[in-house]
Parts: sequence; C-alpha cells; structure tokens
Amino acid sequence: MISQLPGIYQIRNTANGKVYVGSAASLRRRWYEHRSHLQRGAHDNRYLQRAWDKHGAESFVFEPLF
Repeated sequence: MISQLPGIYQIRNTANGKVYVGSAASLRRRWYEHRSHLQRGAHDNRYLQRAWDKHGAESFVFEPLF
C-alpha cells in the first residue's frame, strides 16, 4: 500500500529502465492521478504517455524514494 504522506517518487519503466521522478503532497493520490491520465491517454508528459502506450501498464512501477 502506498502512503498518503508527502514524498518524492519515481515511476520506473521495467521494460527499458527509464524513470519519471516527481514529488507530491500525497503519494497515493498522485499515483492514482498519474494512472488515471495515462489510462485515458491524457498525461501531460508525452514521453511517459508514449512509453505507457507502447509497453503497457504492467511495465510500470511506482516507487516512493523519500
């Protein structure tokens, strides 16, 4: 279970090792927002969106860093 606490996180693509790094006031809420946008094809980061579309949701992991 992902914490509701604030923190720094990475979204790691397990297919190619690339990462997206961000920060959030609530890690759980932010991961939900990322997934929601990515699943709808509406994420602001076009590189992350393209990778999601190419590799699929199962290739991405959300990892709190701090």
